[in-house]
Amino acid sequence: MLKIKLIVAVKSILFLVVLFPFSTHVFASDCFSASPSIEAGRGAYDEVIPRELEEGEYEALKELLKGLDGRWAGTAEVLDCKGIVEEPLEETAAYSISSVVKMGRTGEFFLESTMISQEKRTKQDEIIRLNLSKKMLATQDNKAVSDLELISVSSDELVYLRKSVISNPKRAIERLTAIQKSGDTSVVVEEQVYLQGVLKSVSIWNLEKK
Repeated sequence: MLKIKLIVAVKSILFLVVLFPFSTHVFASDCFSASPSIEAGRGAYDEVIPRELEEGEYEALKELLKGLDGRWAGTAEVLDCKGIVEEPLEETAAYSISSVVKMGRTGEFFLESTMISQEKRTKQDEIIRLNLSKKMLATQDNKAVSDLELISVSSDELVYLRKSVISNPKRAIERLTAIQKSGDTSVVVEEQVYLQGVLKSVSIWNLEKK
């Protein structure tokens, strides 16, 4: 089981170092560290920069996502950043996790997971929804332009950025998600969530094929 401390690292997650200041093969961040947009010189409320899929990327993503089809189970670690920037407090929790992945014929991808904490006696559901077309990867099939910013694309890895704005009060949320497959039986999913341009939580799932 992974131990999440102030530095959270997952080996073999590859980042596009030109855009984001992470070390190769390491997904690492400190509580309240700057979001990818801020590090890239953009504002927290600036929209993502989408692009169409390049040659070979559709086939690579189809292979990756289709290869995840089925049932998975494993462990999850979640780090929540509390306190203030000057005095960050870390709150960690361990979960058992079970997931079902479905890849439809027309490109709909669903990763539905249930996380259970014996210590907290809690149960929560999580879902990752994507839609793959030959033109782009997005969260829905009715998008004229993708709502995702692709960071890394291959047949064994996907890293993308998504942003949203909520109201009452108005806040910018940034989600950096990585899906990395190892062979046919292992996958690591990591998501970093940033609020108003600073890191608020990190979730790491280690899944094995059932």
